[in-house]
Amino acid sequence: MSTIKRPTCKALSVFFIAAFAVAFTSLAQAADGKRKNPTSKLYVADVEGISSINTGEKIEDLTKKTVHNAEGVILETSPDSNNAIVLSNGTGIAFDPDTRLEMKRFLQEPFSPNRTDLEVEPSVSQTTAFIPRGTVGLCTSKMVAGSTMNYNTRHANISIRGRKAVIETTDNETIVSLLEGDVTVRGDLMAGGQSLKPGQQAIITRNSNSEAPLIKIQDIPPAD
Repeated sequence: MSTIKRPTCKALSVFFIAAFAVAFTSLAQAADGKRKNPTSKLYVADVEGISSINTGEKIEDLTKKTVHNAEGVILETSPDSNNAIVLSNGTGIAFDPDTRLEMKRFLQEPFSPNRTDLEVEPSVSQTTAFIPRGTVGLCTSKMVAGSTMNYNTRHANISIRGRKAVIETTDNETIVSLLEGDVTVRGDLMAGGQSLKPGQQAIITRNSNSEAPLIKIQDIPPAD
């Protein structure tokens, strides 16, 4: 099992809100008076070691305090590195070493005017990502009606409605740990899904593509 620091994800919620405010300011300035909303973006909040971003046009080192279009990018950390990004909907994602995340879809409506609560998502968004390997910690804003957030692995589809969760995946299994909020785990050939309560984790395995995945629900071990 991965050694991601769960307390770090808890502590990062305030950090991500502050980082998002910085990202919003940077993106607004980047609009250069064109009145474009800074939506569907990602802001690189922190980088330790070597990480990369593939934008579809080029692959480059991930650099702190940079802004990129989020949809379609592939983010990877090397075995001795980690990073943290903030999406423009207020979701913070912390990456463990040797992690790959493919942002298949990230669309966000223009920001609501005169918003005052930075803990609430600024507008409706749709997120679909694939994690073939590694560990990510997610700290989300309070999602508004109409928003969707789905993270997929080889073994399962994870539907997230907030607010703090950890997803770990290898070739053999996926582990989803819920710290706070609401998550449903399901897989191909499954009817419905299984919901997690805060403090629980789901261990998902799959013997073959022709069989539904096996999902075991348990309390998060104290060591984690």
